[in-house]
Amino acid sequence: MQTGYGNTYAWLSLNSTLRSDLLVRSTVSVGRVTDDRVGEGLFSDIGKQEFTIRDDRDIDIWSVRQDWSLDATRDHFLKWGFDIPRLQGRYNYLSEQRQFRRNAQGFVLEDRLVTDLDINLTDLSLSLYGADRIRVTRDLTAEVGAKYDKVQDTNDELWSPRLLWPMLSRPTRASAPRGACSTKVRGSINSPSKTARPAFILLSDPNTRCWVWSTSPDQVSISAPKRTTNS
Repeated sequence: MQTGYGNTYAWLSLNSTLRSDLLVRSTVSVGRVTDDRVGEGLFSDIGKQEFTIRDDRDIDIWSVRQDWSLDATRDHFLKWGFDIPRLQGRYNYLSEQRQFRRNAQGFVLEDRLVTDLDINLTDLSLSLYGADRIRVTRDLTAEVGAKYDKVQDTNDELWSPRLLWPMLSRPTRASAPRGACSTKVRGSINSPSKTARPAFILLSDPNTRCWVWSTSPDQVSISAPKRTTNS
């Protein structure tokens, strides 16, 4: 049995500055994946099986993508784009089996079973996305957006909302209002931006809100004294 596998990928990108606040990145990519298997078995003894198998699979991939970004205002950074990948798959399979046997009269007979498949499939997909990064306060930003995907071959459609909240635009020392709440939190959050910092929002009761953030990207530990009421 002999097997082989190959994977080739190439792309070309172009960054264009249409205006000082408008950027576009265009990408064209191609790729190919190959997987083949060839085997045979030869047996001379009567009653044994002789077989040949050939299994070839090739997938070609083409993709065109554009990503736009617009620094619309001081508080809004817009992003949108599309991706159109096209896949073409070829599957060729051949299986030939021969079985030798003796009949009641002692003659050698041959039974032959052949399976031959040659299939070509093409699939075209479309992805659209858009997002708005909003500066809520001087140090706090949020991002809201959506993505739409469609697969032509199966006619599947999918809407994916996106919400990232909150992100800190610059490091701030962990703090909480004195006497506002009693909370101890330890956890982590992945930051969607290289410059953004993770943050936690803590609610101790309906009348108290504690905003807690940290310069540490992987953990937060905050403890504030309980609020007491004299009776």
